[in-house]
Amino acid sequence: RTGQELLDKNTDYPRIQRVLAEGRMLGILGDQDAGPKGRFVDFFGKPACTTFGLARLARISGAPVYPVFLVRQGGSDRHTVEILPRVD
Repeated sequence: RTGQELLDKNTDYPRIQRVLAEGRMLGILGDQDAGPKGRFVDFFGKPACTTFGLARLARISGAPVYPVFLVRQGGSDRHTVEILPRVD
């Protein structure tokens, strides 16, 4: 698809900022282990290491954040996309 690209969080920060400044959509996988630079948060009663980069980008750019999930349909390979309300 036109206009889609894969950006590396470690090397493409200027391009990420440009995408947000242009009002384009940016998808960030927030459920990935952030490693030693991450922050631990409560995840269903267990500590989970996550990135705080999404929150930082949203604060700096003013871009809205919408949680999006894929939900598997039973045991099939089909999924439903769920988009939750904007997170303030």
